Amino acid sequence: MARLTGDIPGKRRLKVGMVGGGQGAYFASYHRAAMRLCNRFDIVAGAFSADADKCREAGAALTIEPERIYLSFEDMAAAESRRPDPIEAVVIVTPNHLHFEPCRLFLEAGIPVICDKPLVNHPDEARELASLAERHGTFFALTYTYQGYPMVRDARSRIQAGELGELRFLYVEYLLEWLAPGVSGLSNSLAWRG
Repeated sequence: MARLTGDIPGKRRLKVGMVGGGQGAYFASYHRAAMRLCNRFDIVAGAFSADADKCREAGAALTIEPERIYLSFEDMAAAESRRPDPIEAVVIVTPNHLHFEPCRLFLEAGIPVICDKPLVNHPDEARELASLAERHGTFFALTYTYQGYPMVRDARSRIQAGELGELRFLYVEYLLEWLAPGVSGLSNSLAWRG
């Protein structure tokens, strides 16, 4: 396990919030696993679902203080920006077609944003978010969770240690056969992949 975390210098933990990620959310679990793996993040607030019961259930399961379990991301952005101890970043893991609005609100509130891919559904929305981040001097990132996978981290540490010699070519595939054309049952939130 040391090989998987040895590339991470010891630094303070960051207090983050999460928008999305309640029961049934697909990619949120990977983000939480990556946060645990790098041992740098504590989820201290969240608006985990548009369904109030699911939101509270997720917050309780993540041991979030009840007053920091928000029933909407709008309430969360407003409340966290006024707190004396606000979150240091928000992680957006809503369904793909719902990324823009929470990103916009948190950037406007001056709260750094870490958004799951895809960022948005239209280039103009991406440009608007980049402009907001620049105007407010706020960190804004788009994640690719592959870099948090243990095998990717292990490969990186082996390369850094020189165990594989000089690399001249690297070929990597991330196969998602369940997204292949003709597979039935894809949700609308995955349409961006088509």
